[in-house]
Amino acid sequence: MLCKGTTKSGRQCRNKATANGYCHLHGGLPSKKAMRKEVEEAFAEMTSERRTEVDGIKIGCMLIIILLAFVLALITGDIGGFLKWMSM
Repeated sequence: MLCKGTTKSGRQCRNKATANGYCHLHGGLPSKKAMRKEVEEAFAEMTSERRTEVDGIKIGCMLIIILLAFVLALITGDIGGFLKWMSM
């Protein structure tokens, strides 16, 4: 869906519209509820292969964060703090 706004030259805006029918330039940021709905719709439109890829990226990022926290715990000697953080 395209934005309902118009450009300076009078043509219709070609940006993607948010839940309120306007893009980020013409209608401001959408509400949290509208933003959540937009994200859910985009996720629903994804193919299962793409969803798997996105999940894999998330897991990879989480593993990197855990690894960095572990290395920091080793450097500072605070393994107890790391283990407490991991149990949350």
